[in-house]
Amino acid sequence: MTENSQTIDALKKIFLTYTAGTAPESRDLVQMPRKLEFVYGIGTEGLTSFEYALAGKVAGESGRIEVNPGGFDEIFGHIISKNDMFPTGWIDPGRFYVQYAIAGISDTSPSEVVKSIAAAVGGCEGGCGCGCGSH
Repeated sequence: MTENSQTIDALKKIFLTYTAGTAPESRDLVQMPRKLEFVYGIGTEGLTSFEYALAGKVAGESGRIEVNPGGFDEIFGHIISKNDMFPTGWIDPGRFYVQYAIAGISDTSPSEVVKSIAAAVGGCEGGCGCGCGSH
């Protein structure tokens, strides 16, 4: 599934876990680590702030990103929605922090890239069989 020697770069599939809290070391918003998988660098508006924070990192590295009030969409963009990030649903906590650990990095197949791009832009609106789930 993953190769530890790879660094995060364009069109790599990223596997990570995250928690979140209202203070830098807190986990009061997302207590148990949650898994997140996405293809790096496919957003229609370029890299998100979260992707910039991950650039060049390798599996096993971890970090934290601060999310200012109203800044969720700018930081995470197409990668994860507010409701998907928070298992109990989105309640605006104001400023919060997301702690992440990179579990793995792998190459993607062309079909994974197409499916991810289609999902990032809201679906392909057709019967192309890309797997985006919009039809």
